[in-house]
Amino acid sequence: MMRSKNRKYKAIFLEEFYLHLINPWFLVLGVVLTAIYLPKLFLFLLLVLLIALVIPQTRELVKAWVPNQFFLIMAQFKALRGEFLMWKKESK
Repeated sequence: MMRSKNRKYKAIFLEEFYLHLINPWFLVLGVVLTAIYLPKLFLFLLLVLLIALVIPQTRELVKAWVPNQFFLIMAQFKALRGEFLMWKKESK
């Protein structure tokens, strides 16, 4: 895919690569390291998260984004076990 001459496609591909493969690990790594080394900041961020869950405008965003990050990580582990198909090939 990276051999493509289309610059716009490359930019979108790299952005999607970052968002789906790298970014979820920043969430996990940030949560773990903050909980270990800065517990007061971790508690503050947890409080902010709980407040965000109370506010209706941000509730749906938080309820969608956080689980999606963990689903992306689980999908990476599943993909490590081998290639798998999302849809079965239709017989013609």
